[in-house]
Amino acid sequence: YCFIPRWVWFYITAMVVVFPAIISLVFNLLIFIRVYSSSKRIQPASQTAGTTDANAGTIKLSRRDRHLLQHSIIMFIVVMAGWCPTFLNIAIDYASVVSPVVYVVLQLWSIVGDMLIIIDLFIYNHELKKLIRDKFHNFHQMLAPTAQT
Repeated sequence: YCFIPRWVWFYITAMVVVFPAIISLVFNLLIFIRVYSSSKRIQPASQTAGTTDANAGTIKLSRRDRHLLQHSIIMFIVVMAGWCPTFLNIAIDYASVVSPVVYVVLQLWSIVGDMLIIIDLFIYNHELKKLIRDKFHNFHQMLAPTAQT
């Protein structure tokens, strides 16, 4: 087996774990900032999402903003928990001493994480839920008259 310098492992780890994590965090932050700024524009002055507490000097988030922030953090954790073990195993196991079964299990773990994210996107996308519900209802109504004949 060839000798690979230690800095290469830091580079590989950064490219497969740290860099994607930073990109994901940046996108989640951009989404949160956009929603937070729209909350401030939409809500009346007495219920502003970003009102400052004079005593503590902190910003109070609305329930909607807190929920979005919590949801973004959970989704980030799901992505990292799903993909980091797989990528770290690939980066660390340059001599192929880890069993192929471990690779398969880690890949299945990544797929489970991705499925959780897809299911979450379906659950939280109200327009998509309405579209699917309407299509299902229309399809059911289309089949109902033929079943009675």
